[in-house]
Amino acid sequence: VVFFPCLYNPSSWMLVWFGDPPVGLPLRIVGGTVTGVGILIAVTAITGLGVGKTMGQDTATMRTSGLYRFSRNPQIVGGALTAVGCAVLWPSWYALGWVALYSIVGHVMVLTEEEHLRNVYGEEYTTYCQRTPRYVGIPRA
Repeated sequence: VVFFPCLYNPSSWMLVWFGDPPVGLPLRIVGGTVTGVGILIAVTAITGLGVGKTMGQDTATMRTSGLYRFSRNPQIVGGALTAVGCAVLWPSWYALGWVALYSIVGHVMVLTEEEHLRNVYGEEYTTYCQRTPRYVGIPRA
């Protein structure tokens, strides 16, 4: 859903989708880059984790490598970057509201998921949390 600004911008903006974004070239470059990086991170995280694990079906092992070495929630980070990039390309109060809403809902989802993962993986997950940032950062030894 985060990938479709047409869902949160005014319907009159639909014409924009068949032409250029309503911003100048520098913002197109920034917005396009941030959106592209966000999509790449989200897709890489989903495929790296595996669809079954992404849907909570495979809990035999915990993923701590790849993007999950730098973030416990790279899918959320990728989605947030995508929302921000789209808001830069198609700026509006609607887009800003969507970024804020995505951030709040994503954070609540992360907190809920963390509780579940602590119950499933116990000390292994607690150790992982101590060395890996929740969203973005440099892993601790």
